Amino acid sequence: MQARRGAQARQRAASRKGAAIKNMVAKDFVVSGRVQGVGYRYFAQEAAERRGIRGYARNLFNGDVEVHAEGDAAAIQLFKQDLQRGPRLANVTKVVESEAAVTGKYSSFLIRG
Repeated sequence: MQARRGAQARQRAASRKGAAIKNMVAKDFVVSGRVQGVGYRYFAQEAAERRGIRGYARNLFNGDVEVHAEGDAAAIQLFKQDLQRGPRLANVTKVVESEAAVTGKYSSFLIRG
């Protein structure tokens, strides 16, 4: 009896997670300008946490910053505005947005190399 209830609870939790992922969108952003060495990835992390967005930010070899974001569509749009503004020392010249697949594998927003 307890094993059955445990299995049912796990199934309900998986169903809720599946429903949450269905309501999520994912976007990839490439941010150009003076965005490395100015705290941009940490700025992106703070903005993502404020908006409930999961994913990562990482420096690219060409001086840009790549951002992968998963979350509510409205929150992603607000996050994009944050990315366009950047931290005080940054000078964002361009933010290129593209559709991405929702992976559901991020539990927070990470800073990568």
